[in-house]
Amino acid sequence: MRLLNVNSRELHEFNGDKIPPYAVFSHVGDGESEVTYLEWQRVSKHVRAEKLRLNCDADLVQDSKAIQEKAGFQKVLNFIEALAKVYPRIEWAHMHNVCVDRTSSAEVDEAVNSSYGWCQRADTCLAFLDDVPIDLWPIKANPVEFSEARWFRRSWALVELVAPPEVRFFDCKFNSISTRRELSDVLHKITKVDERFLVSGGTVSNPKSVSAAHRIAWAARRESSRPEDTAYCLMGLLDVHMTPMY
Repeated sequence: MRLLNVNSRELHEFNGDKIPPYAVFSHVGDGESEVTYLEWQRVSKHVRAEKLRLNCDADLVQDSKAIQEKAGFQKVLNFIEALAKVYPRIEWAHMHNVCVDRTSSAEVDEAVNSSYGWCQRADTCLAFLDDVPIDLWPIKANPVEFSEARWFRRSWALVELVAPPEVRFFDCKFNSISTRRELSDVLHKITKVDERFLVSGGTVSNPKSVSAAHRIAWAARRESSRPEDTAYCLMGLLDVHMTPMY
């Protein structure tokens, strides 16, 4: 898998048992404003050249500046800053749109089939709820407004909610709200996921211990920009492997 180093902001490949502790960055994508793997690499190339005081061609400089002005680029930097504050010992992160080259069918295939395992193996997951206001604390006193966050309707967020050993939620300004364990009763009412799985997470209490129909029901309210993803997000939960067709 590919991970982002939060200090150097460089992407690195890891295989087998040599994967370092890492966090998963979870969010609701906003189309063209998000940064892709190829764009991140473009910026990295520019940054490396500047550090080495090498001449950069005008196109690279222009592309890099344009990419860094995208809202999605700032979002990644905000994730990195939030991770450093709450989990300073974790130096690596996985964010799907940055770490997976979606122009490669092989990488997309691997990502779709490995998503549950990658989340399960992570140390934690940071879930950014961009439409949750900063004055919503305490959440348990404002469960209705909290439940309206787009994140709870995103198909792949189901995996990012259930599989990691821990999930921490952040509001629209990247302030830490609370954890999945602390909000397990509220999250159960919102998502219909059994509270025992929200307390323990996929690495401790296996969601596969309930019926397939029950697990499929968890995705009933979820949506995706691509209809196929509503089914693909269940693959890990159902222990199914297949070649995605986009």
